[in-house]
Amino acid sequence: MSSLRPTVLAKPIALTKASRYIPLWRRHMEYPVYQPGDPQVRLYMPNYWMKLVRPRFPLPPGVLKFEVQPQMSADEVRQMLEKLYGVRLLHAQVHPVEGAPESDHAHPSRMVFSPYTMKPQPLDLYRKVAYVFLAEEYRDFQFPDLFEKRRPSGSDEFRKLMASRDSEDDVSDGTDEHREKRSMALIAELERATRRASEAGDKDD
Repeated sequence: MSSLRPTVLAKPIALTKASRYIPLWRRHMEYPVYQPGDPQVRLYMPNYWMKLVRPRFPLPPGVLKFEVQPQMSADEVRQMLEKLYGVRLLHAQVHPVEGAPESDHAHPSRMVFSPYTMKPQPLDLYRKVAYVFLAEEYRDFQFPDLFEKRRPSGSDEFRKLMASRDSEDDVSDGTDEHREKRSMALIAELERATRRASEAGDKDD
């Protein structure tokens, strides 16, 4: 009997199966719940990101298009550019890409802590774009040509590759009619933002 050894039965760890892998920069962030009487909620180093993309249709001078983290609001876009990068803005707008799944912050009657009450979708990764209206001193900004020095002259294959790359990196803006309306709305919003900035400057003087 002394030669017998005890048998230990260990249950193997079962890993949850996922339909697809969601990278960290695409995952939904759980915002801390605020209770009355608690200190101010602060979220340090949030998983926010912004990607400058080339627009499919011409934008007015001084208007840039970004793809942003889906939970970002217009105020957070503005603060990231102004406080982290020192770029002065007149205005910022955010729009879910056409065809994105429905979210809570799209309905004011269901807003509580918008945009942090957004329910995680199966991918919780619908796409959102931001249109940024730069201040007067940045109106001459042009989208950078990252491959200018590497582009071989007269290479049709390279031009086709760059065209396909731009179409993949860009975010769809719907039909041509929708794009034209969006362009006109952006021009009008840029004029209003410029007017408000000039009026604020006159009051300060």
